[in-house]
Amino acid sequence: MLRLILTDQLNGAISSLQGLANTQDTVYFFELADYFTHVKHHKKKIAFLLSAMRHFAQSLRDQGVNVTYFTLNDNGPRSLTQALHYLHDTHPEDTLVLTK
Repeated sequence: MLRLILTDQLNGAISSLQGLANTQDTVYFFELADYFTHVKHHKKKIAFLLSAMRHFAQSLRDQGVNVTYFTLNDNGPRSLTQALHYLHDTHPEDTLVLTK
């Protein structure tokens, strides 16, 4: 299964992480440019959110979870729509789990 964690979902108790199988599932994080630009944010808030995402992803890795993380500097998706298309295109047979 693929599990998508968004910027405002950095909590180990979130429903999309329930029943996580460390060796079989992959948790995806995307630093989405449009999340930080569609509404004006203070630069310090953006830095805090990015730091929080990166630390949460690392804490999952430290627990043995398979994590795939795309930073703003990667040539990855820039919007949630693009991220969902990426996941579908690269893993068409896998189930996607997310919390809305």
